[in-house]
Amino acid sequence: MTSMRTTRSQSASALAKWSVGIVALGALILCPNIPAHAKRDPGLPVRVHLGVHNFQTSDAWPDLSGTPQLVSRLNCDPSMTSSVEQTLAATRKQLEGQRGLFVGCRTGPEQWKYQKGPMSGAAGSEDVFGPGTAATPTVSAFRRWMRSLQSTLGHKVWRFQVWNEGNLGGFYRGSPDDLVDLTFAAARIFGRKRVLAPSFTMLYDEGPSGGWHRGRNLSIAEYPGVYWRLLARRAASRGVPLPVSAATYNGYGGGATVDEAAESRHATLRKFRDLVIEATGKRDISFIDTEWNLRDTSSSSPGFPDTPATARVWRESAIDAACLGFRWQFIYLWTDRPTLEGWLSDGIQFSPQTVHVNDAFRRTNGKKFGCEAE
Repeated sequence: MTSMRTTRSQSASALAKWSVGIVALGALILCPNIPAHAKRDPGLPVRVHLGVHNFQTSDAWPDLSGTPQLVSRLNCDPSMTSSVEQTLAATRKQLEGQRGLFVGCRTGPEQWKYQKGPMSGAAGSEDVFGPGTAATPTVSAFRRWMRSLQSTLGHKVWRFQVWNEGNLGGFYRGSPDDLVDLTFAAARIFGRKRVLAPSFTMLYDEGPSGGWHRGRNLSIAEYPGVYWRLLARRAASRGVPLPVSAATYNGYGGGATVDEAAESRHATLRKFRDLVIEATGKRDISFIDTEWNLRDTSSSSPGFPDTPATARVWRESAIDAACLGFRWQFIYLWTDRPTLEGWLSDGIQFSPQTVHVNDAFRRTNGKKFGCEAE
């Protein structure tokens, strides 16, 4: 892998202070107290901040940097019948006084189900995503839920991410226009400084998304650009700033070797960053990678092993992403029950059994590294 960095200077300053958070109806995150984003100046050092997306354990928090920082996924049950108030009350008990990052969920209450008839696209008139289990709320339904969240747990909301992987049909079935509507609705309730744009993924360029635009089903690759252009145009037409404080992306990398996977991740992060900058005309946008890992996509390997070489490449990938502007990155995942299937499907599994990648996490998190000018 070719690194963007020319220096490896690490600051002696203390690690950033972290606070624990829970995500209702989507994910559970132990969130950092993140300062305001500063525009990146090429050649100057950047600080890398790491967390963990999807925390799977039966007892202790992971000790990856001296203090816990993590995300645990809590998908909504598609047959969920409990009221919003009951759900938030249960979440409040889990929060135990901490703040969190709340995320729109993949599946939801019956009133959020996809109701627009079969999708066409690649499969003709057949619904290419099955019966439509992805949550697709109307603006009014989403606004009611957010107001309940704000009134019940608003003081706990560190950030609110509008949706997870909005360009994948299995997660969201609305159009980019629908998602822009939800974004502005979220900003009116939580304030733009607490709202994160929906995350997207561009690792899978082929295939249809779950959204229509101008009479056709957009591809997975097309959807993010259309969303960001619509968001910027609507903000400009209203004479207001963008209704979000950061763009978010789930930046996985895949390859037959760990170096290939890291190169793949670097390319997709750069592609997404440039897409957002071009769509908005703004170069000072903040970026967060809310879910990432390096996956072994070969058919003959049990996943990348926990070796010094793997750890070195993983660390370089985290630093290179920060140099691209993704200062905040959440790995997927931490588990105290690692499995062979997990190594193959999810990538490197951080666990009490792994040594070298855990050490790379600790030696990277909160440190400064130099970047070379692009």
